[in-house]
Amino acid sequence: MKKTMQKVLPASLAALMMFSLIPPALAAEDATEKEEIIYANLSSTGQVQAIYVVNAFDLEQPQTIHDYGAYTETKNLSTSDALIYQDGQVSISAPKGRFYYQGTLPERQLPWEIQVSYFLDGSPIDASTLAGSSGHLEIKMDITKNSAETASFYENYALQATLALDTSRCKNISADGATEANVGTDKQLTYTILPGSEKHISIQSDVTDFEMDGININGISLALDVDADQIDTPSFTGKINDLKGAVSSLHTGAQDLANGSGQIRDGLNRINDSSVSLTQASSTVLSAIGELSNGAETLKTKLSALPSGLDTAVNGLNQVTEQSDMEKAVLANLKNSQDPNVQALLTIYQSKMGAVGQVANGLSEKKTELADLNPALTTLTDSLSTLEEQYDDFDAALGTYTGGVATIQKNMGQLAVGADALSDGANTMNQETSHIDQAIDEELQKAIDSFAGKDFTPVSFVSPENEHVDAVQFVLKTADIHKPEPAVPEEEKAPQLSFWQKLANLF
Repeated sequence: MKKTMQKVLPASLAALMMFSLIPPALAAEDATEKEEIIYANLSSTGQVQAIYVVNAFDLEQPQTIHDYGAYTETKNLSTSDALIYQDGQVSISAPKGRFYYQGTLPERQLPWEIQVSYFLDGSPIDASTLAGSSGHLEIKMDITKNSAETASFYENYALQATLALDTSRCKNISADGATEANVGTDKQLTYTILPGSEKHISIQSDVTDFEMDGININGISLALDVDADQIDTPSFTGKINDLKGAVSSLHTGAQDLANGSGQIRDGLNRINDSSVSLTQASSTVLSAIGELSNGAETLKTKLSALPSGLDTAVNGLNQVTEQSDMEKAVLANLKNSQDPNVQALLTIYQSKMGAVGQVANGLSEKKTELADLNPALTTLTDSLSTLEEQYDDFDAALGTYTGGVATIQKNMGQLAVGADALSDGANTMNQETSHIDQAIDEELQKAIDSFAGKDFTPVSFVSPENEHVDAVQFVLKTADIHKPEPAVPEEEKAPQLSFWQKLANLF
């Protein structure tokens, strides 16, 4: 069962030889497109053991082929003609049609690092001792970029890793991310690794007398014929149109906000100016209340002294108007006097005395009025004191208010600046998104082209001197994990057949 690709490859292509035995006629040495198929034998853990390259040419006429590669061995797979290999150049006269030759590369790395490890019942186990084992098996495979190789293949080639587990030996198979298929008694697990991507694979199973064929890994350039117009994206484009409408509304709203914030800022400026005047006026009013209160207190003090003064004046006036017995006798005699001058004096005296009496009466009335006024003055001074205290609180609150207005004005200025910036940004966004649907279509097509590999030009894996390469393909395979075949007695061994005998047996 165990075969190397070196043995399989010539056999797989030898059937082409029976159709290519006619010696070719020489033709012009034109540049010829070719394909490269890279076959690599890997160890059970993924290390490169050997690399073979099959170079394929489609010739429209017989011609001499010149190809390049650092080969350790070359082999003509199409005709019996010998290849000429010298200084890294392969030369051969090839017939019309499909022509193949094989070259063996010396030590060479692949674009991918491939590492396969095995764990039985949680412990690492070497692949050489894994065959025939039983228990819980985990196979881990890590496929990563080989930084020592050109990134061209890693970034543009998709890999497909496939392995088959015999369900008679493997139960309870768990393989997250794998595409599973039943192939006879085998469970076939397939993993796809996109260009430029790494892959970490874990496969678990309960195994009995375990054996497994090698893991096959194929790498091809991902060249898909995909166009953005072929993708049904009405919901996506609809969301883009919604976005454009929202941005337009944002632009309008931002403009309104900027205008409104400007108006608010102007109004706050006027309020701030008014509040400053109000604060100044409040200070003046507070000062006037203080002066009025002081004046009322002074007036109250002065008025409190008036009643006693009035009493003194009234008493004095009463004393003036009061007449002693002597004065009464004198006045009586004077009344009886016939002297005109005396009578005139007497008349003046009586008139003055009457006026003094009236003044005394008036002072008495004013005393009563002053007595009534004094409580009112007390109430007034008390009210003024209360007003002064309350106005202190009002003045302090007014100061807080004006400070708050100033703070609001300052913050509103910042808001207005921010609103202007928002308006400008919204305007820019509106302009930038006006053609966003077209830009997205273009970028989507670029992404699709990049993903589909349309922009990739194949390059030779073998040599940069091979400039006319149509395609490169990788076919990789890890070693089988099988128990050694039992020894067969010499007499029971099947006879060794030549290739032509094997070919004849097919018919």
